[in-house]
Amino acid sequence: MSWFQDYSNSLSSSFLSQLNKKIDCTIAIMSNMTYYVQKGESLSMPQSRPMPSISKRCHELRINDESQTWRIIYRLDEDAIVVVDVFAKKTNKTPDAVIKRCQKRLKQYDAI
Repeated sequence: MSWFQDYSNSLSSSFLSQLNKKIDCTIAIMSNMTYYVQKGESLSMPQSRPMPSISKRCHELRINDESQTWRIIYRLDEDAIVVVDVFAKKTNKTPDAVIKRCQKRLKQYDAI
């Protein structure tokens, strides 16, 4: 038995389609958000809420589509909107794993 498995042929087109849709939607949403933030507008509840448990200036953008509830974790820097994570929200509380992952990513980003 081989320890290596080649899964490249088993990736379903529906999985790849969903992944592309998620990326496209995130880019479109963040582009719109960037436009309004640059005009001096701000997002607040219920669309966006602060996430101080992750970091200062971090927020959670709330998006509902026909089948899921999505969250985009982002941080507003002086020169950028840093998208930290995108995930499907399944519980009321943001999972600890998501918070830790976001903190780690921001630490890595800030080290650059």
